[in-house]
Amino acid sequence: MKQIITLLQAHPEVCFFEAARTIHEPSFAAIKEKLGTMRIIQGASLTYQKYSSRYDAFLEGKNPNIFTLKHSAGALQDLGVYLVYDAVGWFGVPEEVHYFPVKLENGIDGSGIAILKYPHFQVGLNIGKTSNSYLPSEIYGLKDTIVMDNAADLNEVKLVDDQRNAHPIGQPMENHLISEIKDFAKIINDPNKDLNRQLRKQWLQLAIQVNRVLCELRLSAGIRFDADELK
Repeated sequence: MKQIITLLQAHPEVCFFEAARTIHEPSFAAIKEKLGTMRIIQGASLTYQKYSSRYDAFLEGKNPNIFTLKHSAGALQDLGVYLVYDAVGWFGVPEEVHYFPVKLENGIDGSGIAILKYPHFQVGLNIGKTSNSYLPSEIYGLKDTIVMDNAADLNEVKLVDDQRNAHPIGQPMENHLISEIKDFAKIINDPNKDLNRQLRKQWLQLAIQVNRVLCELRLSAGIRFDADELK
């Protein structure tokens, strides 16, 4: 990330985007807006566990790149990035982080639980590439709760009030890449517009924060990639 920033400073005409598609979706913004109206936030539990099509190959003794330290892979770096973007995008940068992985034979994390500590609450991330989870994800208010069917896709999002009435939030997407592509195209077509410059700056800052949190999480668990040793 530091190298990317240095290159961008040397080439300000270049548009750089991290393809974090979720933050561009209407439902992501709707959750952010709803959080601003909730009197108290007491934490969140976000889950993204999806069995990798290449885990069978790993179990057969092969070495697919998604399960190697050489390729800077693993559950946290692959699927966890979606949940870290959610947490940092909605709640800001945590003051303390811890990752408790289930490591495979080669030292990579096949799954794990991350704890992000904020001043008045904690956010738990449940991440995995060796099994499937169908649990919803939740953000806890006082008597109201935001419920997501999938924190990485945001297909169905609702606010459940203290009477257990569900109120839909946001807008489901048929194709989860559309909003991201539209945002990128808007900036590429008019990169010097003040609003577009500001958006680029905000997205870059968020990318820096997310990548820092990911790095701190895995280092807290003693996971070091081969790339960490590159100078």
